[in-house]
Amino acid sequence: MADREQQTKRALWVALALVVGYLAIPNPASAASFTTTITCTGVNTCSGAVTSAGTPAGGAGVAAQFLGGTAATASVSGGMIFTVTPSSGAAVDSVVANLNVGGTAANFATPPTYGYQLTLGQFVSSLVVTWNDNANTSTSSTSSTSSSSTSSTSSTSSSSTSSTSSTSTTSTTTTLPPGPGNGPIAPRPEGGLDTGAGADATAVRGNERVDVVTIRNSSVQSTFWNGSSWSSWADLSKPGVGYKGDPTIVSWAPGRLDVFARGGDDKLWQKFSLDGGTSWTDWIKPVGDNGTLASPPDASTRGPNTLDLWVQGTDGNVYQLWWDGVTWNGWLSQGKPTANLTAGSHPSAVSRDGARVDVFARGGDNKLWQKTWSGFDWSSWVQPVADGALNSSPDATSWDTTNLVVFILGSDQHMYALPFGTGGWGAYVRLSTSAANFTDNPGVTSRGPSRFDAFGRGTDGLLYQIWQ
Repeated sequence: MADREQQTKRALWVALALVVGYLAIPNPASAASFTTTITCTGVNTCSGAVTSAGTPAGGAGVAAQFLGGTAATASVSGGMIFTVTPSSGAAVDSVVANLNVGGTAANFATPPTYGYQLTLGQFVSSLVVTWNDNANTSTSSTSSTSSSSTSSTSSTSSSSTSSTSSTSTTSTTTTLPPGPGNGPIAPRPEGGLDTGAGADATAVRGNERVDVVTIRNSSVQSTFWNGSSWSSWADLSKPGVGYKGDPTIVSWAPGRLDVFARGGDDKLWQKFSLDGGTSWTDWIKPVGDNGTLASPPDASTRGPNTLDLWVQGTDGNVYQLWWDGVTWNGWLSQGKPTANLTAGSHPSAVSRDGARVDVFARGGDNKLWQKTWSGFDWSSWVQPVADGALNSSPDATSWDTTNLVVFILGSDQHMYALPFGTGGWGAYVRLSTSAANFTDNPGVTSRGPSRFDAFGRGTDGLLYQIWQ
């Protein structure tokens, strides 16, 4: 299994590299290095503040944004989360956090997003950021051809404009390269996944754990990867009113897991764990919620103690319900694409930096549609790429403030990935071989830089995984 996993990873890396080769490549001969110190004189002084590092290289620079973590002097441990974001071609090399009580923590989370779990009395007093200006960067655009037959998500040259705050770019695609030679790996030898059961996954930040939920044997069930092996299936039961469609799972703090489902009454139901899935609450309805769902929900997080729920409403619009750390806010309509939504499909969202949110949906034209919250306002619904025909709801993941990948099933029942990076949108990449067909909606999460774990139900009722 280990050899097969390594072969799959290498092959998938090559496949994705072919379509993300357009990303900016620094020229070492002309780039200059800089060191910037950003100070924080107290636990509250940095919260929400943005500090610029200057522009010594024609507009290049870095900025640090502190996103909460003001509980350091409370009687319980707190957590300071901050992002270090390069701009105008800059690239972060390292970040060292100096603590007010002495000691440092260097490169202690995934670049370019950094965080630190505080203990009593601690706060980050200064950040020392080493970065380069990537001067005279060059870009290259690489497309791959394949002898395999062209699927419904393949197309010839097409142009598309991404949503507000995304890089506008022209995307050129050719016949899609094949995925890993061995196709997906089935992590579970037993069957039992119900027809109509998509799988959803979340990664607990800071370790290798991945939790997956799906509908199995007429109940919501979960399993997790602990870094070396899969757990037994755990039965999470179901709401007393039953359920409709896929459950979704999200983690917004170490040990915290939340599962949401559409009940048989078309209401939102929730179940959560505070100890990493060892024990669970009963199924409950979020306090004050009276919305009526026309699709299963999908959950995302923008950081500690924040949750966003995304559903299709009975009027065909996308709706958002969010938890702000204190209370649930009411359902907010995000409208819908001009092509409307495919009936019963659910939207999906991902946050790359703790503020921005990218929402994706399957339009009534079976194309991918996107709407973006920049941190200040919402864009209109747009098509990020013009090609591709969806046969599922999309799911998306991100591993830093720049890169994200959207996963879909094509009309040929293969799983496809659509990457976005500094150069804009790439092309759909087929991740499964001709012998590997999926049903229902994919679920995906990321455990670190350039890594993802994608899950789906095979036609044989097994839970399958593709990873990088």
